[in-house]
Amino acid sequence: MLTRKELITQSAALLAFASAGSLLAKESNHKHPESKKSEKNLPKKLDRKILEAASKCALSSEICLTHCDENLSLGDTMLADCLKAVKDTLVLCKAFVSLGSSHSPFAKEIAATCIKACEVCEKECRVHESHHEICKNCADSCRECIIELKKVV
Repeated sequence: MLTRKELITQSAALLAFASAGSLLAKESNHKHPESKKSEKNLPKKLDRKILEAASKCALSSEICLTHCDENLSLGDTMLADCLKAVKDTLVLCKAFVSLGSSHSPFAKEIAATCIKACEVCEKECRVHESHHEICKNCADSCRECIIELKKVV
């Protein structure tokens, strides 16, 4: 068991040790090389607008998924097919954003699959758009995502 004096001494030593590293780093002329990659240098086929469309679609899908779950839990089975479609869209849009933003060689393949999922999801959500604004928003996001992802494949 540590005494109070030992605890204070060890804490002071730890604090001194921790701050020494930052002091040394400040004193040296430590420089990072400038990265040649920036958002401006993303491949032409994969600009920020494409990633933002997929991100927006993922968000709309997340909201739609929750909406479908809530309705199903109340016994409304009308949105069962919508729920199945939106799950695929959500997963694939998130995967595309992750792979696309890191310039993965698999981004193009995921984009092609994501387009298919978005087409199914949009079709299913359009069925419910007149009485569920969330479904309309999801369908619109899917349409926008499809348009942008076609620039990648």
